[in-house]
Amino acid sequence: MNKKNGNQILKKNISVSILYLMSADLVNAVLGILFAFVLGRFFGAEYLGIYTFSFMLATMLWTLGESGYEIEIPREIAQKPDRMKELISDAQIFKSRILLFGFPIFCLYGIIALGEMSFLAIIPWVIPASTNMTLRSVCRGLKMFRSISRIEISISLFMYPTMAFVLWFTESIAYVFMVLVASEFIKMLLYLYTVRKIENFPLSLLFPYNKSLFSFSSMIARIKERRGFTFVNLLTMLQYRSTLLILPMLQSNYMVGVYTVGMRFVTLLKLLPASTINVLLPEFSSENKAEHKSLLVKSLSYMFIITVTIAFTIFALAEFIIDLTFQIPEAIEILRIMIWAIIPISMHKIIESYLMSRNFEMQISKSLFGTALFTLLAVVIVNFFYGINGIAYIFVVSEIVLLTLYLFLLKKSG
Repeated sequence: MNKKNGNQILKKNISVSILYLMSADLVNAVLGILFAFVLGRFFGAEYLGIYTFSFMLATMLWTLGESGYEIEIPREIAQKPDRMKELISDAQIFKSRILLFGFPIFCLYGIIALGEMSFLAIIPWVIPASTNMTLRSVCRGLKMFRSISRIEISISLFMYPTMAFVLWFTESIAYVFMVLVASEFIKMLLYLYTVRKIENFPLSLLFPYNKSLFSFSSMIARIKERRGFTFVNLLTMLQYRSTLLILPMLQSNYMVGVYTVGMRFVTLLKLLPASTINVLLPEFSSENKAEHKSLLVKSLSYMFIITVTIAFTIFALAEFIIDLTFQIPEAIEILRIMIWAIIPISMHKIIESYLMSRNFEMQISKSLFGTALFTLLAVVIVNFFYGINGIAYIFVVSEIVLLTLYLFLLKKSG
């Protein structure tokens, strides 16, 4: 096989893999935003605010436990498939410790910020969600993108209609969270079945619950060992969610709901770079480095054209979109402001994936920390003068700041 044919096959495989993951992400995101439409339109912005903030906080706890394993596992397995069991075991022990010590902190903050006990019903979700990310990362490393797509789409098609049905008849956010938890456990069984077909391993590998798990000193030691990945994960979630994280302390739950309308659309569109990154990371980590720069440039070019087109379209149709969906008038201007963030987000996510494959974890952490600190300070100050619209502008500016910092790192990476 000549080099030209080999490159064509590589590009075709990457394109097909991206389509598999993008289809799964698209189904999940579309159904998720449709559920949010139902929540906001028929039950009000306050319900939407409580649901979105609760889910965000639970996701932050889960993401903190990841500490880069969703990057390391596919990267390592792509090079050394025989390390699968070792990687699963290491990931699950570390994640379990983080979740164990993080539970009380996140529960306390959620109750204080929202003033709602229903938040607690979503917290158990982080246990199967964390396990699923480990198993999904293994599948990514083995390039089992079709299996990932089937599992994710199946669960999404079951979960969101069930959540809507339960909400309609109970009008209780807590029961909705219970459906979410149950669905995640079902997904875990499907991923477990898929991975164990490739290589069987004991369930104790996924659930390493023993006395050593409660060792605080061991957890601190492992965090120090993985500080690059841990800080990247912690700061990534803090940077993107910092505006929403502090918002309940500054605004009412109703205004939190208004703000999350704009964030919903941005999060939906984030699936474009997310699906691309899930496929590109193993490729960036492979031995064939000749194609890496070319893949990066082409990915950035395509993503820029796509996101600019989408941003202009949504900006022009914002009033129509909100009237058709949430019917929350205050959200129209929020959407018009926040939608522009998708352009720098799509760019810096792809650059971050490339930098991670070059072991730039600590440099990325510094960039994320600086951006998160700027965002938190700016939100507190701007809130007093411009309110919720000013906070929306800060959200966009912070993503541009992060993109600028990543471009400097990209230049240094050579």
